Amino acid sequence: MKYIPFMKKREYPKISISSLVQRANDLVTLCRSDKGELEQAGLQWDLVNEIALLLKECSEADAKFKILKENLILERNNLRKFIKDCKNLRSCLAEMIRKSFHTIGTEVRLPQYYKNWNPEDIVQDLNDLAHICNNSRGELAKTKFDFTLSDKAAEVVPELSHYLAKIKLTQENSVSDAFEYRNKVYNDLYTKMKQICFYGRRAFWDEPEHRKYYRAVN
Repeated sequence: MKYIPFMKKREYPKISISSLVQRANDLVTLCRSDKGELEQAGLQWDLVNEIALLLKECSEADAKFKILKENLILERNNLRKFIKDCKNLRSCLAEMIRKSFHTIGTEVRLPQYYKNWNPEDIVQDLNDLAHICNNSRGELAKTKFDFTLSDKAAEVVPELSHYLAKIKLTQENSVSDAFEYRNKVYNDLYTKMKQICFYGRRAFWDEPEHRKYYRAVN
């Protein structure tokens, strides 16, 4: 199963989402108390309003991404357990078919299924084995073959196929989209904060103690 990483190469600052949001909150509060000086230094007040809106958006986007990511991790863990059960089913069913055909003197060569590890291969193998049992039901019945396993194989084939599609097409895409959107909002917030800090340092260039509150966002 192809692994799609949650995190790509950083193209944004190292400051965490939570730290950036807190810093933005502090900055908005500071700007409101320094509004006159900041506007006199050239700051467009709409920029402060935009940051106030982005704060909530950034927090919500981060929360959504984390929830989707945790759900995907849980689903992947469940899928791994299910795949393991399917692999065991494949091995047991293949061995039973070999022994039964050997007992009735029918020469049948089955592939070495244990070499196929991809979930898609397991789906196909179980489907093939179920068809072999169905097409040779009369012969296998002579050996008191237990068709419970072949019935189970036919049952799990669509279930595993659906599970794989659900992970790939729905959840992984949702997590990826949420990740990209979270980073977009993060970058927008960061960029606007830098602009405000620039005007803050300009407004209080001769007041070092106050100017330090508008230090660059790291």
